Amino acid sequence: HTWTDVGVSVAITPASTGSKIWITGNLSMGHGGYGGMRIVRDSTAVVSSTTTPGSCAPCHAGSQNSGGHVYNIMQSTANAIDAPSSTSSLTYKFQFWYNASATIYRNREQSDADHGNRTYAASTITVIELSAATITTS
Repeated sequence: HTWTDVGVSVAITPASTGSKIWITGNLSMGHGGYGGMRIVRDSTAVVSSTTTPGSCAPCHAGSQNSGGHVYNIMQSTANAIDAPSSTSSLTYKFQFWYNASATIYRNREQSDADHGNRTYAASTITVIELSAATITTS
């Protein structure tokens, strides 16, 4: 699978190497195919599915518009906690993989006609630094 940057990113410089980074956000898009979204730190995938049978793509969220619905905006949401062990500037971003016949239209429908019934949406990504003392797991 070929992953493509979709233009949704944010940078953070952790205060401590023991900090963890909580990444959350959504990707709004129109497209005419199927694919998946993942979170990437610089050039490294953060957390992906750990089980990927066959040729399935490991990702945070999947999206499918196989019916040719040009007026749909798909929402893919992702959350992850990363432990980068760094105090350097880090860039977190969304990438999308899609079948070869599809084009991704970020924040809008596949149809871009100027019409009062058409919609545009927003994609967001937020990072929050968490100190080691604030993390609990169960």
